[in-house]
Amino acid sequence: MNKFKDITVLHIESSDHTAEALSPAVEREIDSADIVIDGGEVVKNRINQVETTGVKTELTTFKGLTLEPETAFRQIAALIEAGLIISVTDTNDKSELSDCVFILAKRYAEAAHDYALKIRGSAATETQLAPAEVMLNVDMSTIGKRIMEARVKQRMYTEELENAIHAPEGSVFRWETGKAIPSSQYIDILARTLNVSVTWLLTGKEIAEES
Repeated sequence: MNKFKDITVLHIESSDHTAEALSPAVEREIDSADIVIDGGEVVKNRINQVETTGVKTELTTFKGLTLEPETAFRQIAALIEAGLIISVTDTNDKSELSDCVFILAKRYAEAAHDYALKIRGSAATETQLAPAEVMLNVDMSTIGKRIMEARVKQRMYTEELENAIHAPEGSVFRWETGKAIPSSQYIDILARTLNVSVTWLLTGKEIAEES
């Protein structure tokens, strides 16, 4: 089981099954996990559950993940971030898990982009969702260079940017020097503060306006 920014993610392996049944230990982990991935599919996603007294809310989803543009974009970024973190480990099982996460992120991006195109024109979205082909070019390892470029254009000091986005002291320096990458919770607010698109911040590319 892995934990990313207070979100617990459980990836069920084939070895977790005994005679087509899950072991009691795995079942306990499923109960406590926020997100459960089995066979490349999200079989449990407690993050997207919306409970309002007396109101039943139904969300359009992809394998349990909401397709609502702004939320979907943040979650795709979080999946990519999680995959990158897992991929830096040396063990084979972690490599297989990171591949699974990246595949899920790709398919989720494709579904979310299709959904965003359907609702375009009927409702404006505050955060533009990058198409799947652009999301596949996400390179968090060089995001620091783009943060520095945009910050300099805005004539902001690192401390000013940290105060504006409520980030811990020294965060911007670590991001810009490649010693750390910003977590998904900062991506949207960084883009807004630096007056750039989320797509450019993640990929270095912009989406051409559709006629």
